[in-house]
Amino acid sequence: IDLPGAIVERFELARKVTQVDVDTWHYEYAIRNMNSDRSARAFAVDFSDGTPIANVGFKDVDHHSGEVYATTDWTPSVDAPNGTVSWSTETFATNVNANALRWATLFNFWFDADAPPTDAVHTLELFKPGSPASVSFTMPLFADGFQSHNLTAWSAAVP
Repeated sequence: IDLPGAIVERFELARKVTQVDVDTWHYEYAIRNMNSDRSARAFAVDFSDGTPIANVGFKDVDHHSGEVYATTDWTPSVDAPNGTVSWSTETFATNVNANALRWATLFNFWFDADAPPTDAVHTLELFKPGSPASVSFTMPLFADGFQSHNLTAWSAAVP
């Protein structure tokens, strides 16, 4: 996930989706702030309206050795009518030392949803003020079978 600007600021995102039963999938995300000084303060996944979401979890790193940054876990939120699950920390305006996803740090997010990994919209909201305030994207990012583990779909034309 690249932020527009003269200097590219990048977040790396990995996702693993496991089908639990006929209509439930377990989603796991790892988001790493590769080099963004603006950091991130929220992550959301938006499915079709009414998608049931459960078993929401979060894992971050604890700061140590006198770091001033908060270690408060991001607050999860499930908006069932809109099919959205999200996590967030305080805003920069509220607390400049909030537990933002800072440079060279990785946070994990997970949940179960009764929706396959198709057209969900993902949003990463940035911590420090600036433009853009957030970046949105859809997955799968691959259209060559990689997402479904169909490695025979790879070709020389699609590296």
